[in-house]
Amino acid sequence: MFIKLMQNELNNFKQNLPFGLQDEGLLTFININTRLMLTAASVLAHYQAAEISLYEIGLYYAFNAEDDKVYRFSILYSCLLAVKTFSAPILHQATRYHELGPI
Repeated sequence: MFIKLMQNELNNFKQNLPFGLQDEGLLTFININTRLMLTAASVLAHYQAAEISLYEIGLYYAFNAEDDKVYRFSILYSCLLAVKTFSAPILHQATRYHELGPI
């Protein structure tokens, strides 16, 4: 219950961000102003880190009842997706750097 409420708060926060800060796909269009691009990336990174921290409880909390195990797996899966979302741009840049070499 607590996790769902916090996820709703995170979703509301992200939806209320100004246009251009809500989606990492839009960062490519903000290249004109590097400072704004870094701000957008920072906001997204903090949002994704908060999401990871929210679901991290699934790694530590011992669930006993059978229903709790299903709930724990859903929390762990959400944590996995949050880590994937957080690390995808980093891995993309590392792959691009490896392919193209230093710019």
